Amino acid sequence: MQSYELDVTNEAKWIVALVHEIEDDKITMGHAMDVFRGMKHSKIISMGHDKSANYAKGKNWKKQDTERLFKMLIIRQILKERCELNGMGFANSYLYVGPRSSTVHTQQIKLTLTKEKDVDSVNVEKKKNPRKRPSDAGNIPQEVSSQCLTELMELREQAAFDQHVQPAAIFNDETLAAMSESLPTTIIEFMMIPGVNDQNFTRYGSLFLDITKRFASSSKSKRVVKKPKSNERKESDFFKKPKETKVNASSGGSSRLIRSMSLKM
Repeated sequence: MQSYELDVTNEAKWIVALVHEIEDDKITMGHAMDVFRGMKHSKIISMGHDKSANYAKGKNWKKQDTERLFKMLIIRQILKERCELNGMGFANSYLYVGPRSSTVHTQQIKLTLTKEKDVDSVNVEKKKNPRKRPSDAGNIPQEVSSQCLTELMELREQAAFDQHVQPAAIFNDETLAAMSESLPTTIIEFMMIPGVNDQNFTRYGSLFLDITKRFASSSKSKRVVKKPKSNERKESDFFKKPKETKVNASSGGSSRLIRSMSLKM
């Protein structure tokens, strides 16, 4: 399976325009997703949301990818969810335009979403190698790994605050540590990390993957070259020319040369 980066800046503009148009109707994220994808259930039709200019703009988008896109926009504060009490005293989360929505329309940022060509093959590979790590694991400089872990934890804290959940509900500390130590650069590598599953990857994975990919790229210029220890011998040491030692003979006053053939071991 291969992954690729999809430019979703236009989709983000359509979604922001859609939410801005219908947010006064107190819509949930799920409802907005259905309008974006062009669903025709009774609530959309009765509320007249099928008449929106941005209705069905994402008709070719799968539900899973659409949810990932909406979650990314919420985490980046382009959209926001707000909990409100309904008439019966129950809390509902409604979707609104976020404080950074203008950055999409003014083209201040470019948004990309990591997509996969074959979702099933990821699950098959994960079952075969549940704890597989990228081949570069263990060669990551400590300072790079530490900086990466700091950014991952900051992102988790922000996402947890925005989603009103505990940080561990996104990724636990052990999972973040594994990300920073292995720096996955593909969806397959990311999903091999213990603690990553389809659900949390769908909701948050692409943002965390963006961080590990960036640090993986920077770590290439900071690789630590392992130096031989002082007690390690080079191969050439075993083939040095024997030393000649001059000693007195056991009889007579003459001297002779005795070759010392001792090898360094």
